[in-house]
Amino acid sequence: MNDMETLMRAKSYIDSLAHGINPIDGSEIPENDTINHIRITRCLFYVSDILEKIIDNGGIEKTAKKSSSGKADFSITYDRLRNFEYSTTPINVTTIVKRINSLKDNDKVKNLKTGDITGFLLEADLLEISQRYDGKQSKVPTEAGLDLGISMEMRSGMDGRIYHCVLYSRKAQEFIIDNMDSIIEFIRTKK
Repeated sequence: MNDMETLMRAKSYIDSLAHGINPIDGSEIPENDTINHIRITRCLFYVSDILEKIIDNGGIEKTAKKSSSGKADFSITYDRLRNFEYSTTPINVTTIVKRINSLKDNDKVKNLKTGDITGFLLEADLLEISQRYDGKQSKVPTEAGLDLGISMEMRSGMDGRIYHCVLYSRKAQEFIIDNMDSIIEFIRTKK
């Protein structure tokens, strides 16, 4: 017996049990038997549905897992992206991500993260990793990134420390929005 036959037999047994039938001899299972308890029956129908999906998929269990939040992976339509609020003043990636996330269907879709965009820009050679004076690494624009309108600015934090902030011009913001499909594909392949 091959795996597919085993799966189909298991589903048949589960279906019989869920309907209160002994899968071996076809007799009706007594109503007061544990197998006829409503919670057990629901579990059996659930397992039967899973087995049916595996059988329909050629006997292969899909490895993609639903997130614990129950939300689908990030996605957004171009209709929604048309409402992106571009800034004529360069803005950081956190602001870009907040503006994009405000346009998506918040109830059904996970949020886009800053690392999703910067990871895509690293892969596109518009950003690169640079070693800082303090030994830590940071993302900085490449020559191509500078040409696109990605820049760096020195800023002072609330604690008085100086840091570099990567900023995105209107042209760079448009590039990100225009390449949202590629960013979504990058997110999927990253997983």
